[in-house]
This record gives sequence, structure tokens and C-alpha cells, in this order.
Amino acid sequence: MPGQKIVKQGACSALINQPDLAKEIILAAKEGTHLPVSVKTRTGISAHNTEEWMKQLIEANPDAITLHGRTQSMQSDGEANWDEIARAVKVRSTLNPAIPVYGNGDVFSMEIASDRLKSSGADGIMVGRGIFYDPWIFNPVKKEATEQERIDLLLKHTRLFESIWKNKKNFNILKRFYKFT
Repeated sequence: MPGQKIVKQGACSALINQPDLAKEIILAAKEGTHLPVSVKTRTGISAHNTEEWMKQLIEANPDAITLHGRTQSMQSDGEANWDEIARAVKVRSTLNPAIPVYGNGDVFSMEIASDRLKSSGADGIMVGRGIFYDPWIFNPVKKEATEQERIDLLLKHTRLFESIWKNKKNFNILKRFYKFT
């Protein structure tokens, strides 16, 4: 989720309104590394602007694009619009079929991922918050965790955080994950 401070500085999803700068950043990143450069973005700022934004991104030829089916102003509210992701796939297919497009938003199970993949034509799916609701989402055998298994996993991660980060990172960054238990 884009931090408001960062967006106000003209970075993150605010770059949707500055496509020339976004292209410049992508091209500079590609020039500065031998590694693949991908873009994760949204469909627009306050309204979907998927087609125009995708055209701009594709001109910079990133190695992959992950598109979240919400606008920046939506944050995590409302439903992700997978029709917009399908629209992005069509634009990509017309302009540069070599760039993979991955869809993101409201993927809480492998069944949902499979349905969204088929309906959008995306090349893959990125799971975001869904992993916190179901940390076992990628396990083909386990279907639903008990409350005790969730608590045990949270305790395990809390202990790992403490043993790895001790006084180096503020514990508050871990607290936001507790609400998913």
C-alpha cells in the first residue's frame, strides 16, 4: 500500500500522473543493472487509467509489470477490478507481448488465483495480503488452519523477529500483522 508521505513527494503511485518521469526512472534502473527490472503499479490515481498508463509503461520496456486492480485512492478498500487487469493484458499483447503482466488484488486462495488468471489472461498472479489471511495458501494439502496453528505461527515469527532484529528494528513494524490472526 503506498505510503501517503511517499505519494505526496511525487513517488510511488504518484508517478502514474508523471509518465515521462516514470519511464525515465525505469530506463535508468535498466541501465544501472544487469538484473531484470519490473514495475508494480496500480490502475490509476483516483480513477482507472489503465490503458494509457500501460502504454506509457510498455514504452520503457520493463522486464515485467505487476498491476494491482485498484486505484491509488482506493488503497485496500473496495474490490480489485480484474477487468482492468484484463484490459492491461490486451494493451500489452498489442504493443509488446514479450512483457509478462501479473495481476494483483484480492487473491486469498489458490482457487481465486486460478479463476483470476483465467478471466484476466494475465501471465501470473501476485499474492499480497492474501498470504497474511492464509499463510498456507501455497500448500496444496492444507486447507484451513486452526486458530491455534495461526497463533503458533505468529509466535514463531515474533520470536524470529526478536532473534534476528533485536534492537535493530522497531517491533511496531511487526504489530500490523497481528490483526490477521
